[in-house]
Amino acid sequence: MEVMEKVQISVNTTRIKSSLEEKRMKTNMFNEKLERRCAYRSDVHNFVKVLQKAEIMFPCSKDDIVAKIKGIEVQVDFNEFIPATSFIESVEMQEFVNAFIFYNAMFSELIPNSLQYE
Repeated sequence: MEVMEKVQISVNTTRIKSSLEEKRMKTNMFNEKLERRCAYRSDVHNFVKVLQKAEIMFPCSKDDIVAKIKGIEVQVDFNEFIPATSFIESVEMQEFVNAFIFYNAMFSELIPNSLQYE
């Protein structure tokens, strides 16, 4: 009976180790992807600067923000610019009580899209 218990414990330990190793590998893949794609999101930084210059006050609506930043371009790479409104096009919320809620809604749309596995 003792031998069976030892074998069972050994099998369970091996399963746990392999499960932990699998999780560690997935985490490492995610971190590598994050480093490759998002080591520093200068586009988001530049967009936040645009929002600060636009002097957006909360509470406000998505339409209010779009109206204030319409026509402004954000630098996303050395020679590449995109419309500032493209950062919030995919945000589903229409009303924002404060900046925290707005940035949460915006980043929840931006970050997962840039981290998708190839």
